[in-house]
Amino acid sequence: MPRLYIAMYEAGTGNYEHWALCLDDEDGNVPTIFEVSGEDGTFEKSAVQDEPENRLLHKRNLAVGEVNERDIPELLKVIDDAKVDNETTEWNCQDYVIELLEMLYEECIIDEDDKEYKRGMKKAKDKYFGPL
Repeated sequence: MPRLYIAMYEAGTGNYEHWALCLDDEDGNVPTIFEVSGEDGTFEKSAVQDEPENRLLHKRNLAVGEVNERDIPELLKVIDDAKVDNETTEWNCQDYVIELLEMLYEECIIDEDDKEYKRGMKKAKDKYFGPL
């Protein structure tokens, strides 16, 4: 079953770790990394196929759930429709990832009983979210 996880990277600039949402279909394909990059007011979304560990400054991956194969098209639509907030001061890649995961949960793409989602989101928010 395809898995979602947050890839976390050392802060390149500033004092926040960089986060990206990764989808790994576990069929031997390269995972897809969904992220925003830039600075306040200039963030842009991107999706690339790469192993998070291959990118510079990779620190850890944090599992946040499983997705049924049949829900992948809807997952991609939710991600495609997600807005980048270039208006709110201090909105960043961490907010983007948390918002995506919450939208996927609300749309029932992530199962409401998924313990990995609940555990992963709690850990992401309580331990890693925010400035270093």
